[in-house]
Amino acid sequence: MYAEPFPGIGFAVEVSMTRIALPTWEGRVSPVFDVAEHLLIVDLDGVSQRRRQSRRLGDAEPLVRAHVLASEEVDVLICGAISRPLEHVLAGAGVEVVSGICGRVDDVLRAFSLSLLTSDTALHLPGCQPAATTISSRSGASRAGRAGREERPVTGENRRSGTGAESGATSGSRRGT
Repeated sequence: MYAEPFPGIGFAVEVSMTRIALPTWEGRVSPVFDVAEHLLIVDLDGVSQRRRQSRRLGDAEPLVRAHVLASEEVDVLICGAISRPLEHVLAGAGVEVVSGICGRVDDVLRAFSLSLLTSDTALHLPGCQPAATTISSRSGASRAGRAGREERPVTGENRRSGTGAESGATSGSRRGT
């Protein structure tokens, strides 16, 4: 969340924003995050896209990829396949990882914003059951379900939040523009 000034009134209203990252290839979710050359970062405010930014990853090593997501303050990575070690590094950094997803980027973003990503089988990699992997901030332990992943609705629940005063965000912050 960030504080956004309410025009003409002079006080702030909290707005929930989720920063999504998707590895892309020709307008689709790239099949494997570990070797994807391009990354799309999108700020979602409910169902509205507030900002889209492309980053070139090239042949960056896995830990460099994790650093890019952390430095961009990504809340959720939506991808096809991802190596287990990279998935755990990202989850440990507070990035919710949703793997097993394929399809056109705009279709995936729409499904995510409507909380339909894991239920829309047209967006699942063949033979995969999409799931989110996170690390519990209280226990520090990995949430586990099928194949070490928890099957639950994808919500971006790890997103960083707070009021503008608590997080230092202002109307000129990256999420407020």
